[in-house]
Amino acid sequence: MTSIATEIASSPTADITIYRTLVDGNFVLLHSKYQGDGVTVGRRSPFDLFRFDGGKIVEHWGGQEPEAPPNLSGRTKSTDHRGP
Repeated sequence: MTSIATEIASSPTADITIYRTLVDGNFVLLHSKYQGDGVTVGRRSPFDLFRFDGGKIVEHWGGQEPEAPPNLSGRTKSTDHRGP
């Protein structure tokens, strides 16, 4: 985790947007989108789940996949679903 996060954060062309942050007790889930990390090609749609203990991250789970085109309703994974 540290290696990927460091590479993305240190890339001058990185573009990272966090769409959702969910907190439940000592768990935090981030749903985001990024591109330009210098490692992957195109936009990626990752999630990261962290477990905290004593104010520190003690576990991390994550996954990512290429951003998909809009579905039949015109929405994507990063579309704001609060609209009409």
